[in-house]
Amino acid sequence: AGEAASGVDCLRSELRLLRLAVRTELARAGRDAEAALRELSSEVLARVSAATLEAAALRCSLEFEREAAAAAAAEHRTTLERAAAAAAERARCVEAARESDRAR
Repeated sequence: AGEAASGVDCLRSELRLLRLAVRTELARAGRDAEAALRELSSEVLARVSAATLEAAALRCSLEFEREAAAAAAAEHRTTLERAAAAAAERARCVEAARESDRAR
């Protein structure tokens, strides 16, 4: 009976050690999972930040291009208006010359 009790005590000790080992491994796995999640979260935040910065830069670039196109269009419009005014002035001069020729 004493030998059986000693065997049972030995098994209980082994069971306690096994439970402790399982708890230790579960805690380690939990810490590893938390660390991996933190690292992944940091990476995702970094990628989101980079994408946000890239989008802001693109917006600035597009705004600059829009302003440049608007300025070029305004300059072109002014050039066309000047050309139209010069053509109208030439037409008036030609008409005045014709009137002058007719009057002679």
